[in-house]
Amino acid sequence: MPKENLLTFEFLALSFITFAAVCNVSVFYNFHLYLQGLGLSGKESGFIIGLYSLSAMVLYVTASQFIRLGNAIRCMLAGIVLVVGCGMAYLVAEQFWPLVIVRTVNGMGMFLVMASCMVMLVAVIPPQKSGLAFSLYSVALLLPYSIMPAVSEVLTPLMDKPTRIYMLTACLLLPAVLLVLSIRIRVRDRFLNQEKKFSGRVGKNVERKNLLRRPVIAILLVNGIYFIIFSSLFYLFEGFAVVKGMKNPGFFFTTQMGGYDCYSPAWRPYF
Repeated sequence: MPKENLLTFEFLALSFITFAAVCNVSVFYNFHLYLQGLGLSGKESGFIIGLYSLSAMVLYVTASQFIRLGNAIRCMLAGIVLVVGCGMAYLVAEQFWPLVIVRTVNGMGMFLVMASCMVMLVAVIPPQKSGLAFSLYSVALLLPYSIMPAVSEVLTPLMDKPTRIYMLTACLLLPAVLLVLSIRIRVRDRFLNQEKKFSGRVGKNVERKNLLRRPVIAILLVNGIYFIIFSSLFYLFEGFAVVKGMKNPGFFFTTQMGGYDCYSPAWRPYF
């Protein structure tokens, strides 16, 4: 059996799209302080920050089943448009309700990008290399958390307000449009064939049984606890650092997440 290559154009392109998309999440590490600087209370700031993940989470539960290989390209392009548009909208949205709308739509856009990316990723990776593929993919997911806070620390003194950094980061997704269109040209026939092959829809009873399995519940619980702890640290650490007189708090995440990326199992086959 011929040895299939994992590092194809499609895999690398999807990894870059994921990296650029997650940069639009990690760049908001100073968002809590920014919101309080606008005069919003701690409760209002927390609610606005949480809306981003909440809107995406609701869509993952309710709408994931409707994203297929046949429409993943269109969904991803729509998501990119929403994320870039929201990145620009932060420049003018400075009141509670406009920010609520922008954060909600931003989360919807991120869902469309990430869910579509996952659908296509599963279709392009060799099955016998799925473990290595997802290890490398996890690096693309986590690397922005070690880069963007530090980049924000460097750029913030050069900008009149943090929202300009949010806008510039959103523009990182614009080159992804060309990558998405290239993927469409290269693998369109393969996607259509796989769509026809796996056109049967999984019944709701099967979905419910899988969701209620103990290993699945345990994994979801562990990931949920980790996400709560990490999110609290990520969004509140800068405020803590300011109170304690620490300088350049963004580099804390460079050390934390950079260490994880360096010791990721993804690199073992290459060293």
